[in-house]
Amino acid sequence: MVRLLFALTLTLKIYGTLGANTTIMVHLVQKTFTDQAVNAAAGDVVQFISLNPRSPFRVIQTSFSEPCRPLQNGFDSGSIFGTAPYTVNVTSLDPIWFYEDGLCADGMVGAINAPTTGDTFDAFIAAAWTNYLDVRIRTERRFFAVIHYIYYNIGNLN
Repeated sequence: MVRLLFALTLTLKIYGTLGANTTIMVHLVQKTFTDQAVNAAAGDVVQFISLNPRSPFRVIQTSFSEPCRPLQNGFDSGSIFGTAPYTVNVTSLDPIWFYEDGLCADGMVGAINAPTTGDTFDAFIAAAWTNYLDVRIRTERRFFAVIHYIYYNIGNLN
């Protein structure tokens, strides 16, 4: 028992205090995280766990300015199957923005340490929707431009 106490004390002196654990549940059917916005201190651990272990999920870090796009050098869980959690180690109090791949446009976004003024979580949700609509409009315009070209240039060969 004394050795265990000594080892724990030595570990805490070397690595600092043990961080808290925060769990974010991934609801793919409801297209949401519970909780969508959490606060965590440096050294804390945030775990993502699926409520539907038969459906894979993928959590990707993004930026406030470009939601629904992977952040270069940000985290990406890859496809997580089953009940295995995906863990993010919080290293600072800076905001961490994230989304579920494929459901970002449906509002399945979240934040760790989102500011309460300026770039707030509500502003991030609005930015995700705006980004989605911009991409969708550009994609649809390209699609209809291709259809138009095919119809008028290739389809009328008679």
